[in-house]
Amino acid sequence: MPKSKFTTFDIAAEVAALRRSVLGCWLANVYDLDSRTYAFKFNKPSGAVARDADTPAAASDAESEKIHIIIESGNRFHRTKYERVKNDAPSKFNAKLRMHVRTKRLNDVRQFGRDRAVDFTFGGGDTECHIIVEFYGQGNIILTDKNYTVLTLLRTHRDDAKGVKILGNHTYPLDRFRAFKQYEREDVVCALASGMTVDDVAAADGDADAADEKTDGAGTRSPGTIREALARAFGYAPPFAEHVALTAGIPNGASASLPFDDAVRDAYIDALTTAVQGLESWFEGVTTGAVVATPVVTTKMDSKADGSEAIEIFDDFSPFPLKQNEGKPVKEFPMDGVTDPACAFDHVVDEYFTALESQSGVLARRKVEAQAITKLEKTLKDVENRAAQLELEREKEEQRAVLIEYNLEAVDRALDAVNSALASGMSWTELEMMIKEERRLGNPVASMIKSLDLEKNQITITLANHLDDVGEEKPSGGKAKRVTVVVDLGLSAHANASVHFAAKKKHAEKFGKTMEAQSKAVAIAEAKAKAAIERAGNSAAISRARQTLWFEKFNWFVTSENCLVLQAKDATQAEMLISKYMLPGDAFVHADVTQAPVTLVKPPPGDYRAVPSYSLTQAGAAVMCRSSAWTSRAVTSAWWTTPNCVSKIAALAGDKLPPGVVNVARVDKQFLPPAQLVMGFGLMFVVSEKNVDAHKNDRLVRSDFDVTLEQDEGDSDDDDDGGDVVEIKRRDRVEPSDDGDGDGDGDDDKDDEDVDIVNKLASSNLQSINDTDDALANKHRGDAHATKQTASPRMSAKERRAQKKKGKKGGKASDDDDDDDDNFVDPLAQLSSPTKAGKAAGAGKPLPRGKAAKLKRAKAKYGDQDDEDRELAMAFLGADGTKKSSKSATDGQTTVNADVTKPEAPTAPTPAPAPFKQRDAEKRARREAKAAEDAEDVVADDDNDERGGATDVTVSVEERLKADAERVSFINRIVGAPFKEDDIEYALPVCAPIAATNALKYRMKVTPGSQKKGKAAKVAMEILMRAPFASKPELDAMRALADADVAHVFPSGCKVSYPPGALKSMQNTKKSSNASRGSKKKR
Repeated sequence: MPKSKFTTFDIAAEVAALRRSVLGCWLANVYDLDSRTYAFKFNKPSGAVARDADTPAAASDAESEKIHIIIESGNRFHRTKYERVKNDAPSKFNAKLRMHVRTKRLNDVRQFGRDRAVDFTFGGGDTECHIIVEFYGQGNIILTDKNYTVLTLLRTHRDDAKGVKILGNHTYPLDRFRAFKQYEREDVVCALASGMTVDDVAAADGDADAADEKTDGAGTRSPGTIREALARAFGYAPPFAEHVALTAGIPNGASASLPFDDAVRDAYIDALTTAVQGLESWFEGVTTGAVVATPVVTTKMDSKADGSEAIEIFDDFSPFPLKQNEGKPVKEFPMDGVTDPACAFDHVVDEYFTALESQSGVLARRKVEAQAITKLEKTLKDVENRAAQLELEREKEEQRAVLIEYNLEAVDRALDAVNSALASGMSWTELEMMIKEERRLGNPVASMIKSLDLEKNQITITLANHLDDVGEEKPSGGKAKRVTVVVDLGLSAHANASVHFAAKKKHAEKFGKTMEAQSKAVAIAEAKAKAAIERAGNSAAISRARQTLWFEKFNWFVTSENCLVLQAKDATQAEMLISKYMLPGDAFVHADVTQAPVTLVKPPPGDYRAVPSYSLTQAGAAVMCRSSAWTSRAVTSAWWTTPNCVSKIAALAGDKLPPGVVNVARVDKQFLPPAQLVMGFGLMFVVSEKNVDAHKNDRLVRSDFDVTLEQDEGDSDDDDDGGDVVEIKRRDRVEPSDDGDGDGDGDDDKDDEDVDIVNKLASSNLQSINDTDDALANKHRGDAHATKQTASPRMSAKERRAQKKKGKKGGKASDDDDDDDDNFVDPLAQLSSPTKAGKAAGAGKPLPRGKAAKLKRAKAKYGDQDDEDRELAMAFLGADGTKKSSKSATDGQTTVNADVTKPEAPTAPTPAPAPFKQRDAEKRARREAKAAEDAEDVVADDDNDERGGATDVTVSVEERLKADAERVSFINRIVGAPFKEDDIEYALPVCAPIAATNALKYRMKVTPGSQKKGKAAKVAMEILMRAPFASKPELDAMRALADADVAHVFPSGCKVSYPPGALKSMQNTKKSSNASRGSKKKR
């Protein structure tokens, strides 16, 4: 049977892998897979991913990651890249886990001593929690607080003989785990003799009960084999005991009997000591990080799993090659991007158990298919037997009737003889005796009568067909075959023949009805078997988890000109779009409407970094549909500008704006045509790389680039003049393309009509806006020049950092050094002291109603009371309203928790710290070494570390543009109408302006309404999956979409409209199903 449980050494290797990959991540949620298996989903922020990146470019492009860990009580725990079916509702135990550990950081993962138990530490301080997972016996999962007091657990356990109580509100016993130590030769000798180590024997001498506990009930009985000795003394699993014995060169391995012969005893003990010490050194090295696990998976051929032919199945896995597995076939798994060698064991274990579950699923499906086929065969056999029985009865009745007709006179004589005897008053017993006597004397009539059934007024006679046997050879006995026939004494021979002919006819009719019914039964059985086989084939299989695309965290869509549009969902995402993803050549789109999202438009993939005008129109429509205008039905215009016109610094005060807020001057806003509040929901499909060329003409650029290009030229000219942000001039109008050569192609005159309309609308709308805004623009420029002499100069972040370093190095700068700094407001200083800023901001606010009078009365009553009087008064009342210092609070906490003693964990090697902690320690050591040489440089380095620790690492704009081009090029694989020969990987739901979804194969209209997101998503997917033109790969991709993922793309408060012909098709389908159901009821 394949290996399915972790051993001590497997746990050590897996803990080392998790410490390098998951430590420091935040727990997002916990899911139930079954009653013993749980999936923990961790979120690794983009900052942590950037921290672990190898290159500065990779760090700048880092995205957050989702990490899934499967924990099966008593068996295994590891990371997984595959999706598994989750329960719809959490269990009570899972709800308790979510309440205590969700949204907390995983601060530590370690193994208890050298035993099969792992401690996951979440959070810190008073909110610290521990999840302890046991991997021996039936296993267990226990949730405890920081003092290891059990809060909840998967199953309770109590053993009064050993003093173990694992119950709620009890302290979890940590002293029962096996501690780590380096074993010596004396320990091996003692283990072979008594099954205990030297320390265990010493403890047993002092306590008789301890001996029973250490030997697990075996008492002082000596072990019979090496396997038993190593398991009882050192806790080795059978595979590792076999490895130690074979490494020591002992014949028969771990099955060798004890005690050894005197001739080889010392040599075997020395060899076993060396092997045990080597195994313990490997355990210590893996735990401390000095040794890297080299996993090995062995396979074997199983001829019984398939039932017909041998297949390869997994047999065993281990964190290092075992001696007994040498020469066995080995299964290798590609790393698939796993660069850290310490995580190789985690990857291999995930592939091993996933393949094992897939094999189990295949065998289960085959079993279901075999049962369905067996049931169908049994039904067919029953039908055949029933039909054969009816046919045999019909033939017998026909034969009896024919025999009566052939022997009419003999039958009449037998009937008359019996009737005459009964008429004469002869009793039934005398009649039977007379028939026997006449039969003995050779009377032919008596010889015909076989038995009497006078209660039913019937007799049984034997007849033979003498007429058909004329001219044929008689049987070897010389007598013709006789058939028993039942005749009625009240009927004549002719009447009895008619009765048998009627029975034959009745059996014939019954045979026909039975065959008709059985044919229906066979059809039903075949349909049930087919359905069972289909259900087994469509059972939830394990599929590889899809990595979330980098733009899916935003509201996104692809325009009809292949431009990627990103819309922020909150202020944090807005800040991320501006600081991380906005680059030269992009377009910033927004609207002067409440709830309008910050929107960024990426140019189409290629060497030409510019956004066409039609894509800007679609992005503006998306901004209005995602704003408050969607619910108010107010039609207005959005605007766009270039990235260098977007600032995070206030125009006059120079303060840094809060997240999600930007500063764009009125003169820099290019207004777009009014948008129609109609969106479209559709499905897009991700195809493989080889199918990209077939779709390169799906989304061509059909509008002009002049808008963004001329805006960039105007911005560059203004930058050369050294003007302020508010002085940047904007383009007066969007010039429509008259002859279709706006994109440099003079021969292309086939632009779409909607693009021409957009260009004309843009031209007319911007002309009217520019005519009315000239006065405002001139006034704004005048105000800006007027305040330029008094306002603080605008400084970049680099200049502010340099100024701050200069102030730290040179001490306090005098007021006469730089007069311009007197009016400069450092935004970092305000952000570093939010408490003071909050107090200053709230100082001028009026108190709520009723609070002012209450505060006035309190001041009048306690105005003359000092702090000492207040403390005495509160102590007299038995309350303490003063804030104690941190020291007194700590002392008070110690006093309160004095009765709760945190148990000590068994000794174990010090685990290797996480990679980022190692880098921090190395950086700290370098700073300390440098501090001895130059103290001023240390101050500068500390300042850099406070701002993120990566100020020395800079990424040029060219590198960022190159990385951005690689990111955005993925949209070439996203198609709206896949071909039959395309390899579809998965589907993506998208909700965009109706103009951007017209080319999608699966689409429907979404308008403002009262439906909720979840209901709209469910209705939309139900309609789209009933499309008559849907292919099987497309349906499979649609079925794989989660309801929550589909609901997230819809706007709040919407109405889904049926596609043309969809409602009629669904009604016809419903009518046909109702008609077929009614016909079945009539039958």
